[in-house]
Amino acid sequence: MITFCNNTYINVAKRHWLATLDNLRQENAMLQNRLAQALKSQVGNLFLQQAEELQQQLIQYDQLWSLLKQEMKSFSPVVETESRKIKRHVGTYDFYILERDIHLARRTFATTRADLDMQLIDNVY
Repeated sequence: MITFCNNTYINVAKRHWLATLDNLRQENAMLQNRLAQALKSQVGNLFLQQAEELQQQLIQYDQLWSLLKQEMKSFSPVVETESRKIKRHVGTYDFYILERDIHLARRTFATTRADLDMQLIDNVY
């Protein structure tokens, strides 16, 4: 019975995380476009340096979202049989680790997004 709940949770959560990762990739692309537009205006050397660092971070996030999405897509719960009870628990644990990684990445991405907003406010708008 618990096995069914774990698989059900994983399947529902998997769909949720795939959609979330798609949204994060779209938001990342939007931020890259905003930064590119800002660089077309007159900006100082300090902003250029900061913009380069932010651009590198956004590129890294784009790669991270792709990697996490690929991992999430390829994740599948282990076939549930009594003889594979240990593997089932390991698979569930691996899924929770993947979820944790996505949560941590979202949190740091939010910080990068806020940094970009502040740089644009201070230097462009």
